[in-house]
Amino acid sequence: IPNDVLVTEKPLLARWITDRNHWRQEGYVDYQYSPDTRLISFKTYDFGTYALLTDRHAHMPFQSWRMRPKSVNNLLFILNSQSFEITFEVK
Repeated sequence: IPNDVLVTEKPLLARWITDRNHWRQEGYVDYQYSPDTRLISFKTYDFGTYALLTDRHAHMPFQSWRMRPKSVNNLLFILNSQSFEITFEVK
């Protein structure tokens, strides 16, 4: 997993099922995630499109958010949760 991807818990693995038109957590075995190395491994007989999923509500409710100017036509949007702080630069 790239270092710029925020991972706070073990991601779920899903495979795209074309004929059903949605993601399913099937078609693989021996899924492992190592947080120290940020490596994922699994075995599959079904080659295709895979994705990592995470609970989008895991860090809600947010504790606070704020905006502040950075320069003319630029601002910083800062979002705080119980686990992290994320800063977005809006141009």
